[in-house]
Amino acid sequence: MNPHVIMLAIVSHVIEWFRLLQCRRAYCLLSVVNYTNGLIIASWLFGAHGDVLDLLYCIASCLFGIAVTALYLNTPLLMIPDVIYKMTISFCALFYAIQELDTGADGAPCHLLLVVAAVVLQFTENYVLFLSLSAKQLEMQQLVQRQPPPNYDQLSVLERCQQSGLRVTAKLTQLQQTNEITRPETPPPCYELAVEALKASSQQRS
Repeated sequence: MNPHVIMLAIVSHVIEWFRLLQCRRAYCLLSVVNYTNGLIIASWLFGAHGDVLDLLYCIASCLFGIAVTALYLNTPLLMIPDVIYKMTISFCALFYAIQELDTGADGAPCHLLLVVAAVVLQFTENYVLFLSLSAKQLEMQQLVQRQPPPNYDQLSVLERCQQSGLRVTAKLTQLQQTNEITRPETPPPCYELAVEALKASSQQRS
């Protein structure tokens, strides 16, 4: 096979993989996996303390629901407690697993591998979260930039409102069209000339 075709296929698959990471479903999948890992680690750490374990289950479930809801509502600040909780549980379990491995306890290597995998998945979840939020922000900026510039009529209305001391609360695209009588007979052919004409007319009035 042609190596260029193989390289092109690999690059296209990598690009599709990065696009998949930027979607919310990837974050939700990783969040569910880390939520399950957190419950397993909490059961391992606090198995002898039933009340503490029940409290951690309730806290983890509530924070998980709030984080997923905040992701779809585009409110990242509500996702911070869930990230802090998962990172705290993972690092506490990592230190405990290292201590178990030093003392030579039974099953310590398996526990350490589980905790290391949980920590890696937690960092991956945070990375995907930042990718999703940045992609959402970039999409919103692109939508704003795609809006057409204001036309001559909208600039005229804005200039009249500013001269009269009124506060402009609506968007430029929602301003009312001016009357045909107040328009010049030959409006400027481009945006820059329209702005210059408005400035000249305001100076003449003053």
